[in-house]
Amino acid sequence: MLRVLTLSTLFPDASRPNFGVFVERQTLGLAAHPGVDLRVVAPLGIPPWPLARHGHYAPLAALPE
Repeated sequence: MLRVLTLSTLFPDASRPNFGVFVERQTLGLAAHPGVDLRVVAPLGIPPWPLARHGHYAPLAALPE
């Protein structure tokens, strides 16, 4: 079994469904192969407080961890 860890800051989420769809497509294509165990880590780009309080980051801050 091939185990793959994908790290990507460009990956769709509930607040940005069209963000990084090309990375999602490539990842889904790889995961479709038999014998591939794939995990995705997609960190959120939220700056530290107090900058995180800016309204621009509100949708990202509302996403579940």
